[in-house]
Amino acid sequence: MFRTLFFLVALFPANSFADVWTFETPSENIQCAVGQEANYADLTCTIIKRSGAPAMQRPSDCTAEWGHVFFMQDRGPVEMQCSNGNHSKGGFDRADYGVTGKFGGFTCHSSKKGLKCTNRDGNGFFLSRRQQTIIGTAKEISHAQAFEGWPHVSKEDQLISIVGEEVASGCRGNGGTLKAKGIIQIDLNSDEIDDLVLAHQNLHCNGEHSLSSKCGTQVCSIKAFVYTNNSYTLVDEFLGRITGYSWSPEPVFEIMGHGEKIAQWKPNYGSDSTTPKANPVSLKVPVLERAEADDLATCATSTVTGVNSFLTVRAGPGTEYDEIDQLSNGDIVHVFDSRGDWAGVVYDTENVECSSKKTRKVPYERKGWVHKDWLKDLAG
Repeated sequence: MFRTLFFLVALFPANSFADVWTFETPSENIQCAVGQEANYADLTCTIIKRSGAPAMQRPSDCTAEWGHVFFMQDRGPVEMQCSNGNHSKGGFDRADYGVTGKFGGFTCHSSKKGLKCTNRDGNGFFLSRRQQTIIGTAKEISHAQAFEGWPHVSKEDQLISIVGEEVASGCRGNGGTLKAKGIIQIDLNSDEIDDLVLAHQNLHCNGEHSLSSKCGTQVCSIKAFVYTNNSYTLVDEFLGRITGYSWSPEPVFEIMGHGEKIAQWKPNYGSDSTTPKANPVSLKVPVLERAEADDLATCATSTVTGVNSFLTVRAGPGTEYDEIDQLSNGDIVHVFDSRGDWAGVVYDTENVECSSKKTRKVPYERKGWVHKDWLKDLAG
Protein backbone atom coordinates (compact mmCIF):
# COMPACT_ATOMS: atom_id res chain seq x y z
CA MET A 1 0.00 0.00 0.00
CA PHE A 2 1.01 3.62 -0.52
CA ARG A 3 1.05 4.32 3.24
CA THR A 4 3.14 1.24 4.04
CA LEU A 5 5.62 1.91 1.24
CA PHE A 6 6.30 5.43 2.49
CA PHE A 7 6.92 4.04 5.96
CA LEU A 8 9.42 1.46 4.71
CA VAL A 9 11.35 4.03 2.66
CA ALA A 10 11.71 6.22 5.73
CA LEU A 11 13.34 3.34 7.66
CA PHE A 12 16.48 3.28 5.51
CA PRO A 13 19.44 5.54 6.40
CA ALA A 14 19.55 8.45 3.95
CA ASN A 15 23.18 7.89 2.96
CA SER A 16 23.22 4.13 2.49
CA PHE A 17 21.14 3.32 -0.59
CA ALA A 18 19.81 4.25 -3.98
CA ASP A 19 16.20 3.29 -4.65
CA VAL A 20 13.71 3.46 -7.51
CA TRP A 21 10.03 2.62 -7.00
CA THR A 22 6.67 3.38 -8.57
CA PHE A 23 3.11 4.10 -7.48
CA GLU A 24 -0.23 4.89 -9.13
CA THR A 25 -3.62 6.25 -8.14
CA PRO A 26 -6.55 3.80 -7.71
CA SER A 27 -7.91 4.83 -11.10
CA GLU A 28 -4.58 3.75 -12.66
CA ASN A 29 -4.71 6.99 -14.65
CA ILE A 30 -1.78 8.67 -12.85
CA GLN A 31 1.51 6.80 -12.55
CA CYS A 32 4.65 8.05 -10.80
CA ALA A 33 8.27 6.94 -10.57
CA VAL A 34 10.57 7.98 -7.72
CA GLY A 35 14.36 7.96 -7.89
CA GLN A 36 16.10 8.39 -4.54
CA GLU A 37 19.80 8.48 -3.69
CA ALA A 38 21.82 9.69 -0.73
CA ASN A 39 21.55 13.42 -1.41
CA TYR A 40 19.15 13.54 -4.30
CA ALA A 41 15.62 12.55 -5.30
CA ASP A 42 13.38 13.09 -8.32
CA LEU A 43 9.76 12.39 -9.16
CA THR A 44 8.15 11.82 -12.58
CA CYS A 45 4.37 11.52 -12.89
CA THR A 46 2.43 10.67 -16.05
CA ILE A 47 -1.30 11.24 -16.47
CA ILE A 48 -2.55 8.86 -19.14
CA LYS A 49 -5.98 10.30 -19.99
CA ARG A 50 -6.37 14.05 -19.65
CA SER A 51 -8.54 16.88 -20.91
CA GLY A 52 -8.54 20.65 -20.77
CA ALA A 53 -5.65 22.97 -21.54
CA PRO A 54 -2.12 21.71 -20.73
CA ALA A 55 -0.59 23.11 -17.54
CA MET A 56 2.08 24.84 -19.66
CA GLN A 57 2.05 26.00 -23.26
CA ARG A 58 3.47 23.49 -25.74
CA PRO A 59 7.01 24.45 -26.84
CA SER A 60 7.13 25.45 -30.48
CA ASP A 61 9.60 22.65 -31.22
CA CYS A 62 7.65 19.88 -29.46
CA THR A 63 6.19 17.40 -31.95
CA ALA A 64 5.67 14.53 -29.51
CA GLU A 65 2.84 14.18 -26.99
CA TRP A 66 2.46 17.17 -24.67
CA GLY A 67 0.64 17.74 -21.39
CA HIS A 68 1.06 14.28 -19.83
CA VAL A 69 4.51 14.07 -18.19
CA PHE A 70 5.57 16.13 -15.14
CA PHE A 71 9.03 16.05 -13.54
CA MET A 72 10.70 17.68 -10.53
CA GLN A 73 13.63 17.18 -8.22
CA ASP A 74 13.40 17.47 -4.43
CA ARG A 75 14.41 21.10 -4.91
CA GLY A 76 13.82 23.45 -7.82
CA PRO A 77 11.08 24.10 -10.39
CA VAL A 78 8.67 21.73 -12.10
CA GLU A 79 9.28 20.68 -15.69
CA MET A 80 6.86 19.31 -18.25
CA GLN A 81 8.40 16.90 -20.72
CA CYS A 82 7.71 16.54 -24.43
CA SER A 83 7.24 12.81 -24.30
CA ASN A 84 4.72 10.08 -24.99
CA GLY A 85 5.16 8.92 -21.41
CA ASN A 86 4.15 5.55 -20.00
CA HIS A 87 0.66 4.55 -21.14
CA SER A 88 0.63 1.05 -19.68
CA LYS A 89 -1.54 0.20 -16.69
CA GLY A 90 -0.87 -2.11 -13.76
CA GLY A 91 2.27 -3.24 -11.92
CA PHE A 92 2.47 -0.20 -9.63
CA ASP A 93 2.03 0.20 -5.89
CA ARG A 94 -1.32 1.82 -5.09
CA ALA A 95 -1.66 5.35 -3.70
CA ASP A 96 -5.02 4.94 -1.96
CA TYR A 97 -7.40 7.90 -1.78
CA GLY A 98 -7.07 9.91 1.42
CA VAL A 99 -3.42 8.99 2.01
CA THR A 100 -0.58 11.53 2.33
CA GLY A 101 3.00 10.33 2.01
CA LYS A 102 6.35 12.04 2.59
CA PHE A 103 9.46 10.66 0.95
CA GLY A 104 12.77 11.93 -0.47
CA GLY A 105 11.82 15.59 0.03
CA PHE A 106 8.41 15.17 -1.61
CA THR A 107 4.91 15.25 -0.16
CA CYS A 108 2.10 13.65 -2.16
CA HIS A 109 -1.59 13.50 -1.29
CA SER A 110 -3.92 11.16 -3.18
CA SER A 111 -7.64 11.95 -3.23
CA LYS A 112 -10.67 11.35 -5.41
CA LYS A 113 -10.14 14.87 -6.78
CA GLY A 114 -6.61 14.06 -7.99
CA LEU A 115 -2.96 13.75 -6.97
CA LYS A 116 -1.04 16.69 -5.48
CA CYS A 117 2.76 16.50 -5.06
CA THR A 118 5.18 19.19 -3.84
CA ASN A 119 8.92 19.31 -3.12
CA ARG A 120 11.02 20.97 -0.39
CA ASP A 121 10.72 24.37 -2.12
CA GLY A 122 6.92 24.19 -2.32
CA ASN A 123 6.93 23.66 -6.08
CA GLY A 124 4.83 20.88 -7.48
CA PHE A 125 1.75 19.91 -9.47
CA PHE A 126 -1.87 18.83 -9.16
CA LEU A 127 -3.08 16.19 -11.61
CA SER A 128 -6.61 15.05 -12.40
CA ARG A 129 -8.31 13.92 -15.57
CA ARG A 130 -10.04 17.30 -16.00
CA GLN A 131 -7.27 19.62 -14.79
CA GLN A 132 -3.48 19.71 -14.52
CA THR A 133 -1.88 22.62 -12.65
CA ILE A 134 1.67 23.72 -11.85
CA ILE A 135 2.17 24.76 -8.21
CA GLY A 136 4.87 27.35 -7.52
CA THR A 137 7.63 27.71 -10.10
CA ALA A 138 7.80 25.96 -13.45
CA LYS A 139 10.80 25.57 -15.75
CA GLU A 140 10.09 25.87 -19.45
CA ILE A 141 12.09 23.41 -21.53
CA SER A 142 12.06 22.54 -25.19
CA HIS A 143 11.48 19.06 -26.52
CA ALA A 144 15.14 19.05 -27.60
CA GLN A 145 16.11 19.13 -23.91
CA ALA A 146 13.55 16.53 -22.96
CA PHE A 147 14.45 14.22 -25.84
CA GLU A 148 18.14 15.15 -25.79
CA GLY A 149 17.55 16.47 -29.29
CA TRP A 150 15.54 15.07 -32.18
CA PRO A 151 18.78 14.50 -34.16
CA HIS A 152 19.27 11.46 -31.90
CA VAL A 153 15.90 10.09 -33.01
CA SER A 154 15.52 8.62 -36.49
CA LYS A 155 13.13 10.18 -38.97
CA GLU A 156 11.02 7.02 -38.92
CA ASP A 157 10.77 7.04 -35.12
CA GLN A 158 9.81 10.72 -35.16
CA LEU A 159 7.01 9.95 -37.62
CA ILE A 160 5.81 7.09 -35.40
CA SER A 161 5.87 9.43 -32.38
CA ILE A 162 3.89 12.14 -34.18
CA VAL A 163 1.27 9.69 -35.43
CA GLY A 164 1.03 8.17 -31.94
CA GLU A 165 0.34 11.58 -30.44
CA GLU A 166 -2.37 12.32 -33.00
CA VAL A 167 -4.07 8.99 -32.23
CA ALA A 168 -3.81 9.53 -28.46
CA SER A 169 -5.21 13.07 -28.54
CA GLY A 170 -7.79 12.46 -31.27
CA CYS A 171 -9.15 9.30 -29.62
CA ARG A 172 -9.06 10.79 -26.11
CA GLY A 173 -6.65 8.13 -24.89
CA ASN A 174 -8.86 5.22 -26.03
CA GLY A 175 -6.53 4.18 -28.84
CA GLY A 176 -7.19 3.86 -32.54
CA THR A 177 -5.52 3.79 -35.95
CA LEU A 178 -4.51 6.45 -38.43
CA LYS A 179 -4.85 4.59 -41.73
CA ALA A 180 -1.88 4.59 -44.09
CA LYS A 181 -3.69 6.72 -46.68
CA GLY A 182 -3.95 9.48 -44.07
CA ILE A 183 -0.13 9.56 -43.64
CA ILE A 184 1.14 11.31 -46.77
CA GLN A 185 4.92 11.63 -47.15
CA ILE A 186 5.58 14.26 -49.80
CA ASP A 187 8.08 17.07 -50.42
CA LEU A 188 6.37 20.29 -49.33
CA ASN A 189 9.28 22.74 -49.55
CA SER A 190 11.25 21.69 -52.64
CA ASP A 191 14.33 20.45 -50.78
CA GLU A 192 13.99 16.92 -52.21
CA ILE A 193 13.25 15.47 -48.75
CA ASP A 194 9.86 13.99 -47.97
CA ASP A 195 7.83 15.98 -45.46
CA LEU A 196 4.56 14.89 -43.85
CA VAL A 197 0.84 15.62 -44.20
CA LEU A 198 -1.65 13.97 -41.82
CA ALA A 199 -5.31 13.73 -42.86
CA HIS A 200 -7.40 13.07 -39.76
CA GLN A 201 -10.34 11.91 -41.85
CA ASN A 202 -8.50 8.59 -41.81
CA LEU A 203 -8.23 8.43 -38.01
CA HIS A 204 -10.52 5.73 -36.59
CA CYS A 205 -10.85 5.35 -32.82
CA ASN A 206 -11.49 2.26 -30.74
CA GLY A 207 -14.62 1.84 -28.66
CA GLU A 208 -18.15 3.13 -28.99
CA HIS A 209 -17.24 6.51 -30.49
CA SER A 210 -15.13 5.82 -33.58
CA LEU A 211 -15.13 9.47 -34.71
CA SER A 212 -12.06 11.32 -33.47
CA SER A 213 -12.15 14.68 -31.70
CA LYS A 214 -10.27 16.10 -34.69
CA CYS A 215 -13.34 15.75 -36.90
CA GLY A 216 -16.63 17.59 -37.06
CA THR A 217 -19.75 16.52 -38.89
CA GLN A 218 -18.30 17.40 -42.32
CA VAL A 219 -14.59 18.17 -42.05
CA CYS A 220 -11.52 17.03 -40.17
CA SER A 221 -8.25 18.74 -39.39
CA ILE A 222 -5.24 18.44 -41.66
CA LYS A 223 -1.67 18.95 -40.40
CA ALA A 224 1.50 19.66 -42.36
CA PHE A 225 5.01 18.98 -41.01
CA VAL A 226 8.25 20.03 -42.71
CA TYR A 227 11.40 17.97 -42.09
CA THR A 228 14.44 20.25 -41.70
CA ASN A 229 17.56 20.02 -39.54
CA ASN A 230 16.80 16.38 -38.70
CA SER A 231 13.44 17.28 -37.18
CA TYR A 232 9.75 17.40 -38.12
CA THR A 233 8.17 20.79 -37.39
CA LEU A 234 4.44 21.51 -37.51
CA VAL A 235 4.00 24.39 -39.96
CA ASP A 236 0.31 24.42 -40.81
CA GLU A 237 -3.08 23.15 -39.62
CA PHE A 238 -6.46 23.71 -41.23
CA LEU A 239 -9.84 22.03 -41.82
CA GLY A 240 -11.07 19.96 -44.73
CA ARG A 241 -10.94 16.52 -46.31
CA ILE A 242 -8.24 15.48 -48.76
CA THR A 243 -9.92 13.93 -51.78
CA GLY A 244 -6.77 13.53 -53.88
CA TYR A 245 -3.31 14.91 -54.56
CA SER A 246 -0.46 14.97 -57.08
CA TRP A 247 3.24 15.63 -56.54
CA SER A 248 4.74 16.62 -59.90
CA PRO A 249 5.98 19.16 -60.75
CA GLU A 250 4.76 20.48 -57.36
CA PRO A 251 2.48 19.10 -54.63
CA VAL A 252 -1.19 19.97 -55.19
CA PHE A 253 -3.98 18.75 -52.90
CA GLU A 254 -7.71 18.66 -53.60
CA ILE A 255 -9.49 19.75 -50.41
CA MET A 256 -13.23 19.33 -49.77
CA GLY A 257 -14.78 21.76 -47.30
CA HIS A 258 -18.31 22.42 -46.14
CA GLY A 259 -21.09 22.05 -48.69
CA GLU A 260 -18.99 19.84 -50.97
CA LYS A 261 -16.83 22.81 -51.93
CA ILE A 262 -13.60 21.74 -53.63
CA ALA A 263 -10.47 23.83 -53.42
CA GLN A 264 -6.82 23.35 -54.30
CA TRP A 265 -4.08 23.60 -51.68
CA LYS A 266 -0.57 24.21 -53.00
CA PRO A 267 1.88 24.09 -50.09
CA ASN A 268 4.60 26.70 -50.35
CA TYR A 269 6.83 26.74 -47.30
CA GLY A 270 10.19 27.37 -48.97
CA SER A 271 13.27 25.18 -48.64
CA ASP A 272 15.02 27.72 -46.40
CA SER A 273 12.23 28.22 -43.88
CA THR A 274 9.59 26.29 -41.94
CA THR A 275 7.35 29.36 -41.67
CA PRO A 276 4.10 28.91 -43.61
CA LYS A 277 3.64 31.25 -46.54
CA ALA A 278 -0.10 30.63 -46.78
CA ASN A 279 -2.40 33.63 -46.78
CA PRO A 280 -4.13 34.32 -43.44
CA VAL A 281 -7.82 33.48 -43.12
CA SER A 282 -10.10 36.23 -44.44
CA LEU A 283 -13.13 36.86 -42.25
CA LYS A 284 -16.47 37.53 -43.92
CA VAL A 285 -17.44 39.71 -40.95
CA PRO A 286 -14.49 41.49 -39.31
CA VAL A 287 -13.96 41.38 -35.55
CA LEU A 288 -13.90 44.96 -34.28
CA GLU A 289 -12.18 46.50 -31.28
CA ARG A 290 -14.43 49.33 -30.10
CA ALA A 291 -12.92 52.27 -28.22
CA GLU A 292 -14.07 52.61 -24.61
CA ALA A 293 -14.33 55.76 -22.50
CA ASP A 294 -12.57 56.24 -19.17
CA ASP A 295 -9.72 53.90 -20.09
CA LEU A 296 -11.93 50.80 -19.82
CA ALA A 297 -10.58 47.62 -21.40
CA THR A 298 -11.77 46.94 -24.93
CA CYS A 299 -11.83 43.17 -24.48
CA ALA A 300 -12.64 40.55 -21.85
CA THR A 301 -10.96 37.21 -21.20
CA SER A 302 -12.96 33.99 -21.33
CA THR A 303 -12.30 30.27 -21.40
CA VAL A 304 -13.89 27.63 -23.60
CA THR A 305 -15.96 25.22 -21.50
CA GLY A 306 -18.63 22.55 -21.83
CA VAL A 307 -17.99 21.41 -25.41
CA ASN A 308 -18.07 17.68 -26.15
CA SER A 309 -15.37 17.66 -28.84
CA PHE A 310 -14.43 21.14 -30.07
CA LEU A 311 -15.80 24.66 -30.48
CA THR A 312 -16.03 25.82 -34.08
CA VAL A 313 -14.47 29.16 -35.03
CA ARG A 314 -16.30 30.70 -37.97
CA ALA A 315 -15.65 33.46 -40.49
CA GLY A 316 -18.74 35.34 -39.29
CA PRO A 317 -21.38 35.38 -36.52
CA GLY A 318 -23.55 32.48 -37.62
CA THR A 319 -23.55 28.83 -38.69
CA GLU A 320 -23.94 29.87 -42.32
CA TYR A 321 -20.32 31.12 -42.29
CA ASP A 322 -17.36 28.86 -43.09
CA GLU A 323 -15.57 26.98 -40.33
CA ILE A 324 -12.00 28.29 -40.08
CA ASP A 325 -10.62 26.72 -36.90
CA GLN A 326 -11.41 24.73 -33.76
CA LEU A 327 -10.98 25.41 -30.04
CA SER A 328 -11.03 22.96 -27.12
CA ASN A 329 -12.18 23.09 -23.50
CA GLY A 330 -9.78 25.20 -21.46
CA ASP A 331 -8.58 27.34 -24.36
CA ILE A 332 -8.34 31.04 -23.50
CA VAL A 333 -9.92 33.64 -25.80
CA HIS A 334 -10.09 37.43 -25.75
CA VAL A 335 -13.60 38.67 -26.55
CA PHE A 336 -13.56 41.95 -28.51
CA ASP A 337 -16.85 41.97 -30.41
CA SER A 338 -20.42 40.78 -29.96
CA ARG A 339 -23.28 40.17 -32.39
CA GLY A 340 -26.32 38.45 -30.93
CA ASP A 341 -25.32 35.02 -29.63
CA TRP A 342 -21.87 35.24 -31.22
CA ALA A 343 -18.60 36.61 -29.88
CA GLY A 344 -15.71 37.96 -31.96
CA VAL A 345 -12.56 36.57 -30.34
CA VAL A 346 -8.78 36.46 -30.58
CA TYR A 347 -7.10 33.18 -29.56
CA ASP A 348 -3.68 31.48 -29.51
CA THR A 349 -2.08 34.93 -29.30
CA GLU A 350 0.31 36.24 -26.66
CA ASN A 351 0.43 39.78 -25.26
CA VAL A 352 -3.02 40.79 -26.48
CA GLU A 353 -3.69 44.47 -25.77
CA CYS A 354 -7.20 45.76 -25.03
CA SER A 355 -6.67 49.51 -24.97
CA SER A 356 -7.28 51.03 -28.42
CA LYS A 357 -8.42 54.67 -28.34
CA LYS A 358 -10.33 54.28 -31.59
CA THR A 359 -12.60 51.69 -33.13
CA ARG A 360 -10.71 49.46 -35.55
CA LYS A 361 -10.47 45.96 -36.95
CA VAL A 362 -8.72 43.65 -34.51
CA PRO A 363 -5.08 43.52 -35.71
CA TYR A 364 -4.29 39.97 -34.58
CA GLU A 365 -4.15 37.08 -37.07
CA ARG A 366 -5.80 34.32 -34.98
CA LYS A 367 -9.37 35.58 -34.72
CA GLY A 368 -12.92 34.62 -35.61
CA TRP A 369 -16.46 34.12 -34.32
CA VAL A 370 -17.66 31.56 -31.75
CA HIS A 371 -21.00 30.94 -30.04
CA LYS A 372 -21.25 32.55 -26.61
CA ASP A 373 -22.86 29.48 -25.01
CA TRP A 374 -19.44 27.83 -24.78
CA LEU A 375 -17.57 30.75 -23.19
CA LYS A 376 -17.10 31.38 -19.48
CA ASP A 377 -15.80 34.75 -18.27
CA LEU A 378 -12.59 34.74 -16.26
CA ALA A 379 -12.24 37.00 -13.25
CA GLY A 380 -9.35 39.42 -13.04
